[in-house]
Amino acid sequence: MGAFLSLLYNTYMKHRVGLDRQTSEGLKDMEKKMVYLHDDLITCFLLRLPIRSLLRLRCVSKSWFSLISDPKFAIWHLELAAAPTHRLLYLPTHVYASQTLSIDLDAPSFLIRNASTPLNTSFLPPDSFTDIRGSCNGLVLLSVGYSNLFLWNPTSGFHKSLPLSPIVDSNNHSLNFTFLYGFVHDASTDDYLVLLGSNEFVSSSLEIFFEFFSLRTNVWNKIEGTHLPYTLQNPRTGTLLNGIIHWFVCHNDTRVNVILAFDVKERDFSEMPLPIDFNISDNVNFCDLCVLKGFLSLYNRPDDLTVEIWMLQEYKVHSSWTKAIVVNTDNLHKICFSPICSTKSGDIVGKTICSTKSDDTDGNKKNNEEMVVKYNAEGQLLEQRSYHDNQHEFNVVMYTESLLSFPVVCNQAVEDEGHIDEA
Repeated sequence: MGAFLSLLYNTYMKHRVGLDRQTSEGLKDMEKKMVYLHDDLITCFLLRLPIRSLLRLRCVSKSWFSLISDPKFAIWHLELAAAPTHRLLYLPTHVYASQTLSIDLDAPSFLIRNASTPLNTSFLPPDSFTDIRGSCNGLVLLSVGYSNLFLWNPTSGFHKSLPLSPIVDSNNHSLNFTFLYGFVHDASTDDYLVLLGSNEFVSSSLEIFFEFFSLRTNVWNKIEGTHLPYTLQNPRTGTLLNGIIHWFVCHNDTRVNVILAFDVKERDFSEMPLPIDFNISDNVNFCDLCVLKGFLSLYNRPDDLTVEIWMLQEYKVHSSWTKAIVVNTDNLHKICFSPICSTKSGDIVGKTICSTKSDDTDGNKKNNEEMVVKYNAEGQLLEQRSYHDNQHEFNVVMYTESLLSFPVVCNQAVEDEGHIDEA
């Protein structure tokens, strides 16, 4: 099937090369020869091609461009993909300082030339601090500065600026607020929700309340009855698994760290205890959640040289927590390691901070360098890569390649069409 489409495309390109020497009648003859395939058959073929092939095939004809650009086609392609392509988004916290990249997770090595491709982020304000706050179905949630939120499809280039939430707009751009971020697809309404949790004093107690933004209605709303007894010390990005967002938080009453979960289908919150033998380090910033090998995973740094990764083998079955991987971070003076995702072969990809030394006018000065690293399932270092020549910080997240744009707002189309990368 792939060979057939490749042959069809190559045949078209051979004709295209000689267009300057052809008359308009010759072009009509060529088009007549290409109408033997029924539209439904062409659609079936295209739905089974990888995203990057589809982006190239848009130039075959106007009808192909229209089909591949159709939002319904994008949804069908995502649902039918037997093996979706997952990539790593590498985003500098200051986008002007270094190039934003899309990295092939399953390339033999991060070091090979075609393992990464540049992305266009010209829609982002150049002088603001940018962070990744979630990823779902190929769409990525970004926070810029203290208040601005963007949604972006790195594959297609579509992007959208979200309006300020009421709590941010009424509190001097959230300078005194710490947030829980979440991003999830609601399949029941084919809507995407952005969740924002922030602290608020209730009867002299600091609690969390939530509001959400609906892409379908383009409106922020409070989630009623969500003054929850948890404390936030630093912003946390929710970990999404099977339509449920998870955050690592601390309970106000018991002072015990737990996992707070929000189920978009049920529209309710629940609490999950940590593993019994899970050792929390003095700095809870080194503890967080991720998804590895399809399991909700929890990681922690019990000492300066080790990162422990636990996996929940059966969801919400507390006894199924298993210490799966122990990573030695002493290689090349690593300060910390944060796992991000796993590859098809089971390797663990993450972000690490390494201590280095550089000479300056004051003599030897200790600096930190952030790198993308890969470990195997036994916790052994396989490779590491720095994608910049200076000391700029960066964010990474795994995303699924898709052609999805954004749901059309009721009675109004507010989609901002960004740069479309020709992969």
